[in-house]
Amino acid sequence: MFGFGKKEDKAPEKRLADLQRKKDWAGVSRTYYELGVAAMDAGDLHKAQRWLQRADTIYSADDNIYDKVGEKLMDDCSDRIGRLEDGDGLAGQNIPGVVDLIVFEKYRRKKIATMLLDAAENIAKQHCNKIYLDVCLNNDYGPAQRFYIKRGYITDGKGVYYKHQFTTFEIS
Repeated sequence: MFGFGKKEDKAPEKRLADLQRKKDWAGVSRTYYELGVAAMDAGDLHKAQRWLQRADTIYSADDNIYDKVGEKLMDDCSDRIGRLEDGDGLAGQNIPGVVDLIVFEKYRRKKIATMLLDAAENIAKQHCNKIYLDVCLNNDYGPAQRFYIKRGYITDGKGVYYKHQFTTFEIS
């Protein structure tokens, strides 16, 4: 069979890298959503929750992105996050988390991330003594990594995402 006018789709992870380079945040959000749905369908609820929360964070950050992503996708994403939090997701383990604390570049250095993380930590303290933090390990996230270290966060080696899968390792 022949297909006309449409290229073969890249794997979501490769598409995600291309969209991030192009700063197509609506596309990034949709791809995170697709990865979350696929992980949920495969039964990997931990990974599903992380991908879906990333999608939610991005489309909620800006009205233009919100409009481009579309209400149907956003509603489904929110519903899935709710189901995961009610069941076997991270919240089911009583470990609240911060996933993708993003402050747009023009608003950085104004204590916004500090205020957001303070609020998240205060909410977490009401329920437990741990908080889960998700931050990329590559060089582009150096300022975020330094921010978390200054706040006393340490890498525990759990939940590291490497070569398109979660990996754990011992830190010596």
